[in-house]
Amino acid sequence: MKIKAIFLLAGFFLFANVQAQENHHNFAFKVGEKLEYNLYYNLGFIWLNAAKVDFTVKEEKFEEMSVYGLHMTSATIKGFSLFYFRDTTYSYVNKNTLLPYFAYQASHEKNYFTRDKYTFPQQNTTPWKVFLERQTSKRTRDTTFTADKPHYDLLSTLYRLRNIDASALTVNEKIPMPMVFNDGFHDLYIRYVGKEQIKLKNGKTYNALKFKPLLAEGKMFEKGEGMTIWISDDENKIPLMVESKLKIGSVKAMLSAEKNTVHPMTSEVKKK
Repeated sequence: MKIKAIFLLAGFFLFANVQAQENHHNFAFKVGEKLEYNLYYNLGFIWLNAAKVDFTVKEEKFEEMSVYGLHMTSATIKGFSLFYFRDTTYSYVNKNTLLPYFAYQASHEKNYFTRDKYTFPQQNTTPWKVFLERQTSKRTRDTTFTADKPHYDLLSTLYRLRNIDASALTVNEKIPMPMVFNDGFHDLYIRYVGKEQIKLKNGKTYNALKFKPLLAEGKMFEKGEGMTIWISDDENKIPLMVESKLKIGSVKAMLSAEKNTVHPMTSEVKKK
């Protein structure tokens, strides 16, 4: 798996198999929310600041419909030379169901680029169809994926599934999560590990829910539990930290700032 893909994908392993709220005012996010992350690369005993990742929520128009525009940008920082990437991802979703209408993912590396456009022409129907237009530095192709149940793009998965009732989870519970990315549909799942208190590089300590993604099917992932995700144990359900092992070294993404959240960050442990 490419290094840059670890944080991009990990953020979307949080929850699955949950129905979105009928009233969008009850969502765990709102227009104007922004989440900022620093990505660190570890080699031996050295942690290097490698990249920055931002998530934002906007109110936008898609085919004359008022939609949520879910945006993610990521890029390596100046001075980091082990690898380079600059990614732009966004998704237009229904404001009541959070079902996706359209998703765009562009990835630029030193000598290669990929641009994927996903169109979801049907909403909550069977069969579930997704049209993919892929352009790379080598070729262009169009593909149609069909499944017997809804599969979601990366960003619609993250924001839709932040609304799960975490209090209903039991330790070691495995939760299925259907997604569409890259070369097709992937039936993935995660395991809920329990609660843990963590301290981030921004100096803040949080009460967190801990998860370990597992491979269900797909060629892109190695089997095992080499990735761990911590999310805020409050109504915002914000990813706090993602850690993943690599064949050489490891990477860690940490929340550096959150702005305009719906609820107070009650998971933060205040200093006495």
